[in-house]
Amino acid sequence: MASVFKKQDSWWIDYYYLGKRHRQKIGAKRKAEDALSQIRTKIAAGDFVAPDERQEQDLLVRRAVDFADFARREFLPWSAVEHATKHHDVQKRMLEAHLIPYFKGLHLHEITAKRIEDYKPLRLRKVVKATVNRELSCLKKLMRKAVEWGVVDENPAQGVKLFKETPQAPRLLETEEVAALLAECQQEPCTVDLYAFVATIAYAGLRKSEVLNMRWDWIDYRREQLTVRPSKEWHTKNYKPRTIPLNSALLQALRAVPRRLGVPYVFATPEGTVYQNVHWIVTALGRAVARAGIVDGVGFHQLRHCFCSHAQMQGVVPITVQAWMGHQDLRTTLKYSHISPAHERAAIQAFSYRSGHQVDTSVA
Repeated sequence: MASVFKKQDSWWIDYYYLGKRHRQKIGAKRKAEDALSQIRTKIAAGDFVAPDERQEQDLLVRRAVDFADFARREFLPWSAVEHATKHHDVQKRMLEAHLIPYFKGLHLHEITAKRIEDYKPLRLRKVVKATVNRELSCLKKLMRKAVEWGVVDENPAQGVKLFKETPQAPRLLETEEVAALLAECQQEPCTVDLYAFVATIAYAGLRKSEVLNMRWDWIDYRREQLTVRPSKEWHTKNYKPRTIPLNSALLQALRAVPRRLGVPYVFATPEGTVYQNVHWIVTALGRAVARAGIVDGVGFHQLRHCFCSHAQMQGVVPITVQAWMGHQDLRTTLKYSHISPAHERAAIQAFSYRSGHQVDTSVA
């Protein structure tokens, strides 16, 4: 309501008291009038562009984004910040060697699901399905970022399915084979202490990259534990630290590793840096494997499988192994777990209906 006042012999209305909603309407009207005035000024100067025309111009600008330019100038710099160096290098290699040459000369909006589907059989002539899947995953991520950053409206790779892969887990080494390998590693000359290097994986389940980046301050000899810690230069696969208890064999092995003044890494290069090329370490491991009588070879990741599997077969509960392994999901730990044939034989021999279900299935 308006307030009516009498001043001397005249009456007047104070519209200020009409309320907040009315004042907002007046403000909106003034803004509209100002906007209209600006439009008229632009029309008179010949600078006005209608909203529909402006939207079309913006669309043309967005569409004129070359796939190779976007990959090199936008996606890869983002990848270098967001991902580990190794993962970024793999993505860069896939883009430069395969994806950019295939989509050469195409703008992002010209890439269709059909073009991507045609890429799959073409690459499958030269590489396995797993490799094609890694390249498609890289492309999917690139196109998803293009949508998120407003470069294109749709992701044509979203509906493209990856090949179904048949996972082939590495053969689980028996305890006797791991013991024989460790014994041979003690005798094998190498640029690093090969025995301690392999023992860190076999007894603590570390990834190869974690062993290579392992620092002396990770080891707590008093508490007999090792804490894998991310740093500015390197991080774990899930960016989280984790602590693993150390048994006496691994403690003794790590104590025997020579420590160099000013070098923070346990298994450093002669220059005191992290190994980028592990050729000499792999070669030395191969010689130790051959002398241990393991005919089908051994890989570092296979030793990580051994740690995961044998820890559970010797009574460690899966959720504890999950924490030691650094897995986000318990299902990953179970996928890593395999049953040794010797353990299966011992279990079936111990199986009996006479003595109940509380039987010992441990393998000496």
